[in-house]
Amino acid sequence: PIEPEKKNGAASLAKDSDILRMQEKLDAAHAEIGRLRAKNGRLKDRNIVLEERFRSLPGNIGAATDNAGREDCSSFVEPDAGADCSSGEADASVTWRLNGQLLTVPLPKSLTEIKPWIDRYLGDKVVLAPKAQKAAEEAVLFNDVALVYKALLLLGTRADMLEGKDAEAAPFFNKMLKELRLEYGTSIRRMNKSFKPQYYAAWNEEKVFLERALKRGNSRDPNRCLRIYCAEKKTPERSFILVGHLPTHLDNRIT
Repeated sequence: PIEPEKKNGAASLAKDSDILRMQEKLDAAHAEIGRLRAKNGRLKDRNIVLEERFRSLPGNIGAATDNAGREDCSSFVEPDAGADCSSGEADASVTWRLNGQLLTVPLPKSLTEIKPWIDRYLGDKVVLAPKAQKAAEEAVLFNDVALVYKALLLLGTRADMLEGKDAEAAPFFNKMLKELRLEYGTSIRRMNKSFKPQYYAAWNEEKVFLERALKRGNSRDPNRCLRIYCAEKKTPERSFILVGHLPTHLDNRIT
């Protein structure tokens, strides 16, 4: 026969084990609730963007009087920056300093044209990693396509600075950085190991850390907040910018 004290001890251990399992299930449930709330927030943001686009469609009832589709791009484009929030269309062209002279460069209205456009106008100054091309082509709702192409031109100017053969490259880079209200700096300050793979891009059988980012805005809406993650590369033959992801945020401790 089992002594009463041992029986009580075994029952207590079983009870503690049941409580532990229940606590683990509760923690898992709370984590799932947090994940669903975050997903719900992203869906709400996406729904807002889609509603804005719908209101801006030609012939939409009330479009002439309802400006909701054009309101508050302040987190992405300042009111005087000249961007059309409703259409999402790029400018027809921009005047840019390429190869030591001012040229008129056409700006596509879709990011699906990004690879051939880079090859034609930036050559080997800017290299688009495959995952960057894929991310760009999937960003169908991105708000300011023109800004993406202008930012890539700016990275081409940055490549000229690295090359060191054009004395006017640095002044032009700083001037356009200010005019476009962009920032160029470190991509991430504190790396979480779970985010680490996102910040690397494959190039020439090498995994390159995307230590730099060209950015504007801090909106939670990924379609309003520009990020171009890249790395400055130098070889004996040339200097260039490797673009690893655009135009949206990569994950970090906040996003």
